[in-house]
Amino acid sequence: MLRSVIIITGKGTLLFEKIWVSSTQMVGKGNMFSSLLTTVQEFSKQSTGMFVSYIEFGESAITIVYDEKTLLRCCLFHDVADGPEFGKLIANSLLRGFIELFSDTDFVHTAVHNSSKFNSFSNKIYDAISQSPKTVVLQLRLNRGIQNSIVVYNDGKSISSGGTEDQLGMTANLQAMLSFSNDLLLSKGDGPKEIILDTNDNNVIISRVGPASLVCICKKNKNKEVYQNSIYEAVILLDKGKRKF
Repeated sequence: MLRSVIIITGKGTLLFEKIWVSSTQMVGKGNMFSSLLTTVQEFSKQSTGMFVSYIEFGESAITIVYDEKTLLRCCLFHDVADGPEFGKLIANSLLRGFIELFSDTDFVHTAVHNSSKFNSFSNKIYDAISQSPKTVVLQLRLNRGIQNSIVVYNDGKSISSGGTEDQLGMTANLQAMLSFSNDLLLSKGDGPKEIILDTNDNNVIISRVGPASLVCICKKNKNKEVYQNSIYEAVILLDKGKRKF
C-alpha cells in the first residue's frame, strides 16, 4: 500500500506532498521529513560515497530516488510488503512526471519561496504512475536475452520497449490467441497464465497480468536462464501495480 510521497530539492526544501493514508506519523510533518531525509542522505554520501535508497521501519518503508540533473528527490512511503523494487518503480515514475510537468523551473539555481505552484501535480499523479509499465518493458529490453517486450491491454492499447517488430500485427494476433486460450480453458474451469510460442528464431513468452499481457520476444540462441528471472520479476511488478491502482 502506498502511504504518502514527498518531493524535495537538493537542499531539503519541500516542494510537494501527497498523503493517501492519513496517519499521525505523516500529517503535518512533510517539512520535518524533508530535512531529516536530506540530512541522512548527506551523511551517507560523505561517509560511504553513496545515497540511501531504501529504509525500513516496522511495517513501513521509504524508497528514495534521485535525479542528478535537477537534484530533486522523491521519497515514497509505502508498506514493507511492497518491496524496494516496486517502491523504486513508482517513485521514479512520480519524479519523472513531476520534472516533466515543471520542466521550465530551474530547481538547481532558483530558490523556491512559494511551493503552492507545484500543487497542480496532484492532478497528474495517476498519469505519472500509469507510465510505470513503460519503465518495466524498457528494463526488460536491457536483458541480453530479450529482443523486445510489450504490454498489451484488453482494450487493444499497448506499451512497447521500442523493438522493430510489427506492434499492431502482434497486438491483433495476441488478442486472437488469448481469446482462443481463454475460451478453451474457461470451458475447463481454468484460465491461461502463460503461453510460450516456439518459432524458428525466437521464443515468445506471453504472461497474463490482470487486464493485460506481458509479451517478451526472447532470443533463441540464449539460454532461458538468462531471461526467465527478469520476466518473472517484471510480472510481479506489473501485478503489484495492477493491484495498487
